[in-house]
Amino acid sequence: MVLVAVIVTIVFYEKPVDRYESITDFKACEKAGGKIMESYPRQCALENGKFFVEQIVETECKTKNECPNGQTCINNKCTK
Repeated sequence: MVLVAVIVTIVFYEKPVDRYESITDFKACEKAGGKIMESYPRQCALENGKFFVEQIVETECKTKNECPNGQTCINNKCTK
């Protein structure tokens, strides 16, 4: 009887699913509700200990109208 219980336990035991397993970048971490650290660049931490760093892409510019998402042109670079 004990042997049967052990075999059933081994056969049906499932590894706990990490709900953050599919998260691979900062944006996905932020969307999943990860804790955002106000550093530069920003970092996102998940409950499972993984963390991701925001990728900063500097765009060259001559006027603020050339910068995306409300960024400002300073020293010919778009910045937040």
